[in-house]
Parts: sequence; structure tokens; C-alpha cells
Amino acid sequence: LLGRIKNEMDARYRPDWPAIIIIGTGANDTRYVEGQDPNVSLDEYKKNLLEIVKIAKTYTEKILFVGVAVVENEIQEFKGTLLSNELLRVHYKIMANVASECGIPIINVNSELEKSTESVYFKDGVHLNDIGHGIVAGLVLKELGYFLDS
Repeated sequence: LLGRIKNEMDARYRPDWPAIIIIGTGANDTRYVEGQDPNVSLDEYKKNLLEIVKIAKTYTEKILFVGVAVVENEIQEFKGTLLSNELLRVHYKIMANVASECGIPIINVNSELEKSTESVYFKDGVHLNDIGHGIVAGLVLKELGYFLDS
């Protein structure tokens, strides 16, 4: 995301249309091969988030973080790599700390996803299905009311 946020915003931004930037990132950063470090270190992840926020704030103060969702199993295999819920939760805490430091609201999607009595994952165990996306969309829409009212 850091490598493309400026281009994405430049392609979409209109000064006459108030931007709200919704940032959900970090899961791919946690992917790892057994016995190796994750794709991105925890320090680098925090540094990247702070830089993303810095860039986003050049377009708007209306920024919302969507927390990193856990995967179906505590350790989930995906395309020759692994994702760990423990590490995903650490990434969520880092995002929450950055959100607090920067005055950005954050949605903890896991608290709601874990309440579902139906599966919220596609068969790959990583990506959300329509039920999971519906839960996240509802949380985002609820939070967007704050920005639209201000």
C-alpha cells in the first residue's frame, strides 16, 4: 500500500469532493515461510503505517483504519506461506497504537467476525466470504456516519 497510495489518491482525488480514506492493510506483511521471518518486520510495519498516514493526511483528515482480520485457523497455510493469528493480532495492536498516536478511529473487525455463527471465510481460510465482507461493511458504514456528520 505504501508503494501505491500516492498514485491511487492522485488518480481519484478531487478537491471539490471530500475524501474519506479507509486503510486496511497488514495481513500480507505477516506472511512467512516456516523458520523464516515475516515479509515485513514489526518495526517496518509501524514505520510504513505512519508514512501511509502522513501521505493520506495531505489529502484529508478523514481517515479510518480497518483492523487486520485473523484467518480461519491459528496457523493458516496460503500459497506456500503461513499466516499466524498471533502475529495478525500483534499487527492489529500496532495499528491500534498508530491510530491512537495519529487520532484516527480504528475498527476491530475480529470482535464481530468471531461472533458469527456461520463461516466468514472462503475455502482458502484467509479471505472473507460474502458473510465476512457483510460484517466488515456494516462496521465501516456505521463508522462512516461520524465522518459524514462532521
